[in-house]
Amino acid sequence: MRASVFLDAWSKQIKGEYQYPIMVKAAIYYRAYPQEADMQARVLERRRQSCLAYAEVHGYAIDDRLYAERINTVGIERIGLQGLWLLVGQRAIDTLIILDLMQLSTI
Repeated sequence: MRASVFLDAWSKQIKGEYQYPIMVKAAIYYRAYPQEADMQARVLERRRQSCLAYAEVHGYAIDDRLYAERINTVGIERIGLQGLWLLVGQRAIDTLIILDLMQLSTI
């Protein structure tokens, strides 16, 4: 969070107006596509950073709920997606942050 947010919260607390912000629990899912195999590490890191930046700006609590998929030689492993669906089934998250809905497809 930016310093101005903390200063504003501190001044409200002094005046007795402060209310603690509600952090929305979110998960991030990102993956590389098969055609990106040669630059997989850079693509994954760029997508991770973009999602984390979005979460920070919008006040989402990510904690350790980062799910990424790497490409293997046969196809794509979807272990991260399976972990994500477990969180959804347990209602452990309120929001999913993803750059592109195609990330959830089987392509």
